[in-house]
Amino acid sequence: MVSSYEIKENVQHLFANISHEEQIYRIVEMFIEIFPVNNAFLFRYSPFGYLGEGVLAIRGKQYEPIQEIREDLRSLPLILSTIRKKRAQFFSGKDIYLKHPIVKYKENINNQLIIPISSYNIVKGYIVSVEILDTESINENLLDCATLYGQLVGKIIESSIDSENLILSKRELEVMRRIAEGDSTKEMANSMNLSEFTVKQYVKSSLTKLGVQNRAHAIAELFRRGLLL
Repeated sequence: MVSSYEIKENVQHLFANISHEEQIYRIVEMFIEIFPVNNAFLFRYSPFGYLGEGVLAIRGKQYEPIQEIREDLRSLPLILSTIRKKRAQFFSGKDIYLKHPIVKYKENINNQLIIPISSYNIVKGYIVSVEILDTESINENLLDCATLYGQLVGKIIESSIDSENLILSKRELEVMRRIAEGDSTKEMANSMNLSEFTVKQYVKSSLTKLGVQNRAHAIAELFRRGLLL
């Protein structure tokens, strides 16, 4: 049985000194190594439109990019529920009412394990597995461990993005992250202890640096570049 101590040790050791791109591969690879699953689909998440955007899938030892998947999660209540609870959840049998592009990878989906990836209590992405090797092992302890895995991965990814970010300043990137999380200009000004004018200036300079016309395009571009998980 997997333990929280083993997860912490594995994540800290195996994610050290590798690039952001390599970290993305290790997220899904390590997930399959640790938990009793045979596939994993990694998604970015933004509350800006409740967007779930595919990143990478692994089935057995086969990797496949899934950037073509873009979903409004309001139509996928099990995933949205997991994100809101910020805790891994397992669904089976009659609980599964899944209309999602990942069904094309497997004809019959009887089980679904969903793990939020979060950093400082903000969900940045999630992992979905629909091929559970041992459903009897899915208990509260395993869900706690899966939740911890998502939290550790989220913090490491966030740290790596901060260190690799050469496009926006830290303040600009923070403003864009908050936009992706759905904050208004007034909310950002209050929480960041800035004037609304200053927040707008950070937005304006970020759009210029990214070469985009509006906030929605900027968020999409940051997702594409891997600067938002």
